[in-house]
Amino acid sequence: MTQVENTNLKVMSVTQIARQLENWHTLSMDFPEMVQFPPGPPKRAAVLVPLQKKDDGWHILFIRRAHRRGDHHSGQVAFPGGKVELDDHSVESAALRETWEEIGLHPSNVDLVGRLQNLVTITNFVVTPLVGIVKDPFDAVLSETEVARVFTMPLHWLANPNNHILPGINAPAEVEVPKYGRVVKSEYFAPYDDEVLWGATARMAFHLIKLLQKPL
Repeated sequence: MTQVENTNLKVMSVTQIARQLENWHTLSMDFPEMVQFPPGPPKRAAVLVPLQKKDDGWHILFIRRAHRRGDHHSGQVAFPGGKVELDDHSVESAALRETWEEIGLHPSNVDLVGRLQNLVTITNFVVTPLVGIVKDPFDAVLSETEVARVFTMPLHWLANPNNHILPGINAPAEVEVPKYGRVVKSEYFAPYDDEVLWGATARMAFHLIKLLQKPL
């Protein structure tokens, strides 16, 4: 079996994507362990990694969080999603509910096709990323207190190594993330459409790309 080429990511079928994601548990994110803060048992959260098919191939949908006082991730690029509430039946239902509330993407318009490895954030949440296919175009309705913008990035662009900034590999061990002005030890992507994908969300995107390219 040969590795899926970056250019082929444009034309992968939904069946192929689902098949690649079956191996989520066999592939580590290969990133340094994140420090838990605050201390104590982690809380549960779930996010949706939405894939949309466009004329130039698959895109990943992201949000930019609204600026809110006290929000550790205020203004950052993220996936839609949030905390798993007591009345959520599962992480899947939590991710779909939060996505609907945040950007107006109805659960009936999403086909879940797999998941990624759990990730512990510096805010001490265990986040489960669920990958879903957006079946039909939709008009985003933003929760203005939570979301400032919805946009997409092409999957083949994200998979291009020329767009990866990896501390200690092709960048200093500590890097300043463009636009956010933070010096961190964190992988990030080159700016796209004036948006910068970094931190936990970048880790999830890297993991998705590795899974889709992994030989079966």
